[in-house]
Amino acid sequence: MRQSQRILAVVNDRALYEKVAGPLERSSFEVNRVPSGAGALILVGNLRYDLILLQAPLPDLDLPDFLAAVRTIDCPCAGSSVIVLARDESVADPASTSLDDSVTVMPASVETAEIQSQISQSLGVAVRAATRIVVQIEAHLEEGVIQRVGQTANMSETGMLLTGAPTLPIGAGVDLTMELPGDPRPLTVSGEVIRHAAPEVENVTGIGVRFVNVSSETAERLREFLAARRDQTLDAEDEAMALDLDEQAGSAG
Repeated sequence: MRQSQRILAVVNDRALYEKVAGPLERSSFEVNRVPSGAGALILVGNLRYDLILLQAPLPDLDLPDFLAAVRTIDCPCAGSSVIVLARDESVADPASTSLDDSVTVMPASVETAEIQSQISQSLGVAVRAATRIVVQIEAHLEEGVIQRVGQTANMSETGMLLTGAPTLPIGAGVDLTMELPGDPRPLTVSGEVIRHAAPEVENVTGIGVRFVNVSSETAERLREFLAARRDQTLDAEDEAMALDLDEQAGSAG
């Protein structure tokens, strides 16, 4: 059984692809990128993709023609999710292009966070934020309870990747206690170990924990913290891009 999700990105514009690349950089995703609609049709005719992400207009095909080919009964991607990043106002209006309800159309100019959120929603995964927080770990094993300390590599509303933690067995129950920056109240959440990080793929050694039995109050605190972290990351990326453009302009002058 295939464990990874397969994504096809039909995005020729480099700057636009950089906007959508964030949530695709997971070891559980297999991403293929092609620059043209014709090249994409060759792939979708032979492989099933969980998500097709494409810019519009396409350089070589009309969008309705491309989607009609994808939605044919004998196409492996007939039921795949599709996100269209419209660079043209006429394409951004679904009614004007007769798109079906299974196709999500977004203006290519929307904020990066909104695009990434839609990608994550279509794939059924949570948007992660890279953050470093010390976490107290209490693991419940058959031989008893052990207490350790780890550090988050990234976190989402549904779980986290912990580095520096013991390699606990898959399925082990854990209680996690941490202090979120800017929040004086300790946050405690129960979880379950669902995977071990592969250092050759993720460059870290650690455990993936899925949250269980999260209270509404805890979920809201996590949501607010992660939204603030993502905003900070996007602001930093925008600032770095502006500095890079300034340096290029200075060298050109």
